[in-house]
Amino acid sequence: MKILSVRIKNLASLEGITEIDFTGEPLKSAGIFAITGPTGAGKSTILDALCLALYAKTPRYRTAEGGIDINDVGDNTIKQGDVRGILRDGTSDGFAEVDFEGVDKQNYRATWSVRRAYNRTDGSLQPFHIHLKNISTHTDIPGRKTEVLEEIERCVGLNFEQFTRSVLLAQGDFTAFLKAGKDEKSSLLEKLTGTHVYSRISKQVFEHYREQEQLLRDLRIRQENIAILPSEEIAKLLELKKESEAMIGVQQKEEALLAREINWHERKKVLLEEREKAGQVYEQALLARKEAEPRERQLDRITQFQVIKPTVDNLKYTREQLQSKHQQQKLISETLSALEQQKNRLDKQSDQAVSQLKSALSTQEETRPLIGKARDADIRIGTCRQQLEKAKKESEEAAGNHNRQKEKLATHTRNTEAIQLRVNTLDAWKKEHQSRKTVAEEQQFIISKLRDAGTLLRDMHTLQSQLQKLEQHLEQVREDHSRLSDKQKAYRDGLQALDNRCKKLQDTLSQTDITALEDQRDRLNATVTDLASAELQWSIWHGHLQDRERIAKKLDTARSEYSGSRKKLSATTRELEKTGIEFETSRKILEKARLTVAENVDRLRQNLAPSEPCPVCGSTEHPYATHAPLPDQLLGEMEAAHKTVENRHSDLLGTFHKLEQAVALHKKNIPGLETELSSTDEKIRRAEEKCRDFNSYAGLVALPEDRRSGWIKEEQAAQKGKLQHLERQVRDYHAARKQLDTEKEKLEQKRPEIAAVENALKDKEKERSLCEEQQATRQREKQKLSATLQQTRELLDPYFPSEEWYGHWQNDPETFIRRITDFAGEWKQRTEELNTRQRELEVARTSLKNLEEQLTLTGETEKRKTEQLAGLQSEYDQMLRERRLLLQGRSPDEVETELEKRVASAREEQERVKTAEDKLRNDLTRENARSEEVKKETERLREQEGRYMNEISSWLEAQQGEYSGKPAMSELEPLLGYSPEWIEEEHKALRRLSDAVNQASSVVTERQEVLDRHHAQRPSERSREEVTGLWNTARKVQEENRVRIAEVDYKLRDNETRKQGLSRIVNDIEKQQTVTDNWARLNEVIGSADGKKFRQIAQEYTLDVLLGYANVHLEILSKRYVLQRIPDSLGLQVLDRDMGDEVRTVYSLSGGESFLVSLALALGLASLSSTRMKVESLFIDEGFGSLDPATLNIAMDALERLHNQGRKVGVISHVQEMTERIPVRINVRKQRNGKSRVEVTGW
Repeated sequence: MKILSVRIKNLASLEGITEIDFTGEPLKSAGIFAITGPTGAGKSTILDALCLALYAKTPRYRTAEGGIDINDVGDNTIKQGDVRGILRDGTSDGFAEVDFEGVDKQNYRATWSVRRAYNRTDGSLQPFHIHLKNISTHTDIPGRKTEVLEEIERCVGLNFEQFTRSVLLAQGDFTAFLKAGKDEKSSLLEKLTGTHVYSRISKQVFEHYREQEQLLRDLRIRQENIAILPSEEIAKLLELKKESEAMIGVQQKEEALLAREINWHERKKVLLEEREKAGQVYEQALLARKEAEPRERQLDRITQFQVIKPTVDNLKYTREQLQSKHQQQKLISETLSALEQQKNRLDKQSDQAVSQLKSALSTQEETRPLIGKARDADIRIGTCRQQLEKAKKESEEAAGNHNRQKEKLATHTRNTEAIQLRVNTLDAWKKEHQSRKTVAEEQQFIISKLRDAGTLLRDMHTLQSQLQKLEQHLEQVREDHSRLSDKQKAYRDGLQALDNRCKKLQDTLSQTDITALEDQRDRLNATVTDLASAELQWSIWHGHLQDRERIAKKLDTARSEYSGSRKKLSATTRELEKTGIEFETSRKILEKARLTVAENVDRLRQNLAPSEPCPVCGSTEHPYATHAPLPDQLLGEMEAAHKTVENRHSDLLGTFHKLEQAVALHKKNIPGLETELSSTDEKIRRAEEKCRDFNSYAGLVALPEDRRSGWIKEEQAAQKGKLQHLERQVRDYHAARKQLDTEKEKLEQKRPEIAAVENALKDKEKERSLCEEQQATRQREKQKLSATLQQTRELLDPYFPSEEWYGHWQNDPETFIRRITDFAGEWKQRTEELNTRQRELEVARTSLKNLEEQLTLTGETEKRKTEQLAGLQSEYDQMLRERRLLLQGRSPDEVETELEKRVASAREEQERVKTAEDKLRNDLTRENARSEEVKKETERLREQEGRYMNEISSWLEAQQGEYSGKPAMSELEPLLGYSPEWIEEEHKALRRLSDAVNQASSVVTERQEVLDRHHAQRPSERSREEVTGLWNTARKVQEENRVRIAEVDYKLRDNETRKQGLSRIVNDIEKQQTVTDNWARLNEVIGSADGKKFRQIAQEYTLDVLLGYANVHLEILSKRYVLQRIPDSLGLQVLDRDMGDEVRTVYSLSGGESFLVSLALALGLASLSSTRMKVESLFIDEGFGSLDPATLNIAMDALERLHNQGRKVGVISHVQEMTERIPVRINVRKQRNGKSRVEVTGW
C-alpha cells in the first residue's frame, strides 16, 4: 500500500483546500520528508485527514470519553468523539481526500466529506459521506457507507487498527512502554498489538470449567438419590412369583376341563338350532310342493294344446295377410281418385298456356316503337346528369370551406374563452393564496429549519420511545422484583414445610416393623390360596357326585325304554308287511286305469285303423277304438281308495323307522352310560384324594355336607379380610417411604432454586437502579430537545397564518414539508402559467379577428355556387319527368328482355303441361292393373282363412271328451302363448321341488342322529350356569395370581431400571469427570476469572515476536544493543554488546538510547502488522526532542535505511535540528485567526 496524495478542505486549522502530492517534486524524489511547524499549527491534522478519508475515524477522536456533549454552532451540540467536529468553524463544508495504490496495484481515491445544513455556516452538521473511485479505470464504486468502507479496507489491505500500527507509528507510546509498570505495560501492549481477545478466551475457559464442575456435582447428587432393592427383598419377591405361577398352573388345568364342558353346552345349543332349521326347511319344501299342484295341472293342459298350435299360427298369419291386402286396396283407390283430379287440372292448364303465348307475342310487337324513344331520352338525361354532378361538387366544396371556416372560428373563440377563463382562475387562485406567498418565496429557509427540527423531533420521538420502553422495562423490573420477593418468601415457606413433612414421615416410619408385617402377610396369603384351591376342589368333588346320580338315573331310563321299543318294533314290522302288499296292489290297478283314460291314448285310438298295427303295442286288434270302458267317476274313486292305502302305509313306515332308530340309539347309548358311570366313580375317588391334601380338609369333613361349601366361603372371606388389612398396612408403609424419598428430593431441589431466586433478586435491584438512572438522563435530553423545537416554532410562526401548522408538522413532518414544497412549486408554476396565458390571450384575440374576415369571403362563394346548382337541377328534373312517361320510366333493355322472357316462358309452360298429361295416362293404366290383382289375392286369402277355422273348430269339438263342454277359441291364445323352452323349464322346476322335499327329509334325519350322538358324549349332569360359575371362579383366582406376579415383575423391572439408570449415571460421571479434568487442566494453564493468566502468556509470546522484529531494526539503528524479555514477565532488558554482553535495565538507558530502542519497537510493530503486504508509506509522529547531535545522526541514518528498503518516511517534529537535517519539508505555518497554511519546500 502506498499513499499518492492527500487533499484537505476546511479541517481544523487548515482553511480552504490544501493538497500534498507525493507523486510530484520534491516529495516524489525524497525518501524522507519532515512535517514541521509549531505546536498547534496542524501537523497531526494531516494524519487525521489520512485516517478520515480511509476509515472515517481518527486515533485522537477515538480516545474521547463517550456520553459527553460539546457545543457546535448556535444551540446545537455534538458528541466530543464525533469526527465531524474536525470541520473548521465558520465554514459550511469540508473534506479529506486520499489517493493511494491498493494491494491490487490499482489506484484509488477515497473521499470523506461533511457539510452543514443548507451550506450555511450556522447550519447544523449533516451526516458525513464516504466515496471511493477507481482512478485507474475512472469508475465510481457504489454502495452504502458500510459497504464502501469495507471496500476501502479491502483495497488498502489493512483495517484501522493495523493501519495505525503499520503506517502511523505512535513512537511515543513505545517510549512510555519501555519504563511502564506491569499492569500499565500489559495495557499498553494489549493496545499496541490488539491481543485483547486472549483475555476473553481466559475468562471463557474459566467459565467453562465452572460449568463442567457444576455438571459433575449434579450427576453425583442424582447418583445419591437412586435407591436399589436389597438382595433379600429380591429373593422374597422371586419366591412369591414362583408360588403364584404354580397356583396358576393348577387353575389352568381345572379351567380347561370346565371350558370343555362349557363348549359341550354351546355345541348342544348349536345342534338344536340346526335340527330346528332342518325341520323348518322340510316343512317349507312340503308346502312349496303342495302349492305347486295347480302349476302341474296347468302344465298338463298347456302340453295337450300344443297339437293345434301350427294351425292357429297359420290362421293368424293368413289374417295378417288379408288385413295387408285390404290396406293395399284402399291405397290404390285413393291413388286412382287423386290421378283423376290431376287429369282435370292439367286440361285447364293446357288451355291457359295457349292463351298466354298468344298474349305475349302481341305485347312484344306493340312495345318496340316506345323502346326506341326511351333510348334517346336516356342519352340526353346522362349528359345533363354529368353537368349537375360537377355543379353539386363545386357547391359542396364551397359549403365545406365555409363550414370549416366556421368551425375554425368557433374553435378559436372557445380557445380564447378558455384562455380567458384560465387567466381568471389563476388570478383568483393567487389572490386566494396571497397570505401564503411568503412560504413559497422563503421555501428553502423554512424547509431547512423544518428539516433541522425534524431531526430533533425524531430524536425526541426516539427518546420518548426509549422512555416508554424504559418505563415499561422499569415496571417489569419492579414487578419481577416483587414477584421474586414473593417467590423467595414462598420458597422459604415451602422449604420449611417440606422439612417438617420429612421429619413427620420419618417419625411415622420408625414406628412400623415392616419385616414382621410382610411375614404375616405371606402366611395369610398362603392360607387364602389353600382355601381357594380347597373350595375349587370341593366344587369338583361335589359336581362328580351329582354327575354319578344323574348318569345312574339316565342308565335305568335307557334300559327300560330299550325293552319297550323292541316289543313295539316287532308288532309294527308285521303290520307293515301286510300294508305293503295292499299298497302295491292298489298302485298297479290305478296305473292301469290311468293308462286307459289318458288323453294321448284316446287320440291315438281315434287314429287307429282296422287290421293296422298299433304304434304303441303293435296289436292289429283295437277293442277300445270306438268307446271308453271306464268313466272319470270310477277313476276318481279308485284314486281315493289308493290314497287311503298309501297314507296308512306311510304312517306305519314312519313309525317303523322311528322305533328302529330308537332301538339302535338305546343299544348304542347304554354301554356308553355304563362306561361313563365307571369313569365318574373314578373321578369321585381322585377328587376325594386331592381334598385330603388341603389343610382345611379336617375341618371340612367334620361338618355336615350341606354346611361344607358355606364354611369354606366364610373362612376364606375372614382370611381375605385379614390379608387385605395387612396389605394396606404394607402399602401405606411403602407409600410413606416413597413420599419421604420424594420430599427429600424436592428439598434438595429447592435449595439451589431459592439460591437462584435470591441472586436474581439482587440482579433485579441493580437493574432497577440502572433503569431509573437511564430514565432521568433521557428526561433531561427530552427537555433540551423540546426547548430547541420551541425556538424553531417561534422562528417560523410569522410564515404561517394558522397556529395549527405546528401540530400538523409534528403529526407528519415529511408530509408537511412535501406540502410546502408542493405549494411553492405550485405557486411558481401558476405564476409562470398566468404570465404565459396572458400573452397567449393577446395573440388569440388578433387571430380571431382575421378568421371572421375569411368567413365572410367563403360565404359569398358558397351562395354563388348554390344558385348555379339550382338551375341545372331544375332542367334535370324536367327531363326525368318526361322520361317517366316512356315505358313507365323503366330501362329499354330491361323491358325488351322481359317481353322475350314472357314469350319463352309461355312456350315452356305449354310443353310442360303436355308432358305431364302423357305421364298421367301411364299412371292411371298401372294403378288399374294393380287394383285387379289385389282383389284376386284377397279372395284367395278369405278361402284359406275359412279352411283353417274349420280345422280348429273340428279339433275343439274333439276335446269335448276331455273337458266339460267345448273349449272356446279365446282359451287357445293364452294356452298356446308359452314357448317350448318355458314348458321345459317348468317341468324342471317342478322336479326340483320334489327333490327338495326328499333332500330336506334326509337332512332332518341326519341332524337328529348328530344330536343324539352329542347327548351321549355329555361330560356331566351339571347345568351350563353351574359350569360357567365354576369357570369364572377359576379365572378369578388366576387373575389374582397374575396381578400378584405383575406387581412382583414391576418391582423387579423398576429395580433393574434403577440399576441401569445408576449404571448410566456412573458412566456419565466418568465421562464428565474426564471432561472436567481436561477443563481443569486447561483452566490451570490459561483460565482465570479476570482473564489475566492467558493474556499474560499471549502477551509474552507476542512480545517475543515483536522483539524479534524490533531487534532486526535495532541492529540497523545501533548494533550495540539487543532487546530481551525478562523471563516469566513482561519486563524488558537490554543486552549491551559493547560491554561484553552485559545485561542492562531499560531504566539505565539515556534519552537517545531510549529513542533508538522505542523507534526499533515502533518499526517492529509496523513489520509485525504488515507481514501479509508491503507498506511503502510510513509516518512517525514526535519523539525526537531528546536526541543529542550524535544520536540524531544515528536516527537519521536509520530513517535513510528505511527509505533504502523502499519506504517513503514522513517525520512529524518541531525540533529545529531535526528539520534542518531533512531537505524536503512540509511546513505548516500559523497565520491569523487560528488559520494555518501548508507549503512543500526542498533544497
